[in-house]
Amino acid sequence: MKVFLSGYGKMGRMLEELALERGWEVVGHADITCPEAYETAPGADVCLDFSGVGALKPLLGYLRRTKTALVSGTTGLTEPDLDALQELGRELPVIWTANYSTGIAVFRRMLHDYAGVLAGWDKELVEIHHNQKADAPSGTAKLLLQELDPEGTATVLHGREGLCGKRKPEEAARWVKVSWVEGSLPSYQTSLELSAKDRDGLTLDVAMTLSAAKVKTTSLSARSMPDGYATVSIVLEVKNQEELTNVINKLGQIQGVGTVRVLLTMDTDGERQLAQNMELQYSGSAAAPEDYSRTSEPVLLDGGDREETVVTQTAYPTYRGALVVCQGGDRADVKLAVTEAVSALTGLSSDRVTVVKCQ
Repeated sequence: MKVFLSGYGKMGRMLEELALERGWEVVGHADITCPEAYETAPGADVCLDFSGVGALKPLLGYLRRTKTALVSGTTGLTEPDLDALQELGRELPVIWTANYSTGIAVFRRMLHDYAGVLAGWDKELVEIHHNQKADAPSGTAKLLLQELDPEGTATVLHGREGLCGKRKPEEAARWVKVSWVEGSLPSYQTSLELSAKDRDGLTLDVAMTLSAAKVKTTSLSARSMPDGYATVSIVLEVKNQEELTNVINKLGQIQGVGTVRVLLTMDTDGERQLAQNMELQYSGSAAAPEDYSRTSEPVLLDGGDREETVVTQTAYPTYRGALVVCQGGDRADVKLAVTEAVSALTGLSSDRVTVVKCQ
């Protein structure tokens, strides 16, 4: 296939590389910097056009002279420019769109199908481009607007409009106001479980490691297991996952430690409300008591060999996230299975569950 390139910037050179990789012949190229090249360029099977508005007139002359088909992705075209392409399409094969992405095509269809549902709503299109983008709004934004407002009756306000040229560093629209947050960052409570060979001084070593890591430890307990190992349970507060990972790595370096597992990071602890027997005592008349006092105690039921409290309401813990350290944590199927299990048990969304391989 013979290809002629209209526009020889970054996109034009990329198209040239792709064409040559496919074994196509690039017969020539031209752009707005040398419009006379269109007048002498040889014909081709197809012209790939990613140039600019200023190249449209010489391009149309080239296409009609050589009877070459056109595939164009040039944006910034005006209504008369698009009319000219449509007129050319009556003579030659012409394909034009502002965006050839499959995702954008699907998005356009979605907007087309649901635009009626959004009737009467305020709509805002926000786009972000590299600072070399010369036209605004982009052709893609205009395509999406056509789906939202097919009749063209909406009042449209622009942040930038027309062939503005690439952004300048001093443009106010490129700056974002920021400020430092005063005060310390919040910390989150996390539970760890450490498995190690049982030995004298193990708990002391864990406590010293946590102290050296400068994290707040709210609970530390250890129990010996029949198999010669010990399990150390830790509840601590960390500021972020990086600090938590640092603590895990330091604990893993303690002599005899096998695995360190993170259980859950909690926002709030659970809470139970117990039924109460309340007694109000007062002096004076019931209608106008001079002084009164109130006492209460939990309601107890006889459970046979022991008494049991009566729970009227249970508030379960809420979780901020979970980090699971396990063998096979680097495999996609293991990560998926573990994430689904943790999500089902805790109600956490999958983006709040992290699975990593045990080192």
